[in-house]
Amino acid sequence: MCMVFYSNLLLLLISALLCKISALRSFSLDKLHYWRESDSGMSSLAYFLSKDTIDHFNTVIKPVVYLSMFYFFTYPRSTFTDNYIVLLCLVYCVTGIAYALAMLFEPGAAQLVSIRSK
Repeated sequence: MCMVFYSNLLLLLISALLCKISALRSFSLDKLHYWRESDSGMSSLAYFLSKDTIDHFNTVIKPVVYLSMFYFFTYPRSTFTDNYIVLLCLVYCVTGIAYALAMLFEPGAAQLVSIRSK
């Protein structure tokens, strides 16, 4: 019982860390491009919503890929669908945190802060 809890906890922590690091690329690499487009009159909200909409594909697919590989290694008592819903919510929340960190810090510092904020 205790090992199952720890294996599921490890599954959540690893997936959260990996998704947060990969979500940092959405905004940290395009800061110069964003400022140039913003100065030309493009809406900041439109820029954010377009990037976020494109990343929703990753938000939906990442839990499926991760669970398809590691679900059978952990032998959880819950179903695949239950685990997918939990991971989907986790990835969505962690992606938002990574967006904020990518906007506030430089790319290298954002990675360090994202690891330490866990």
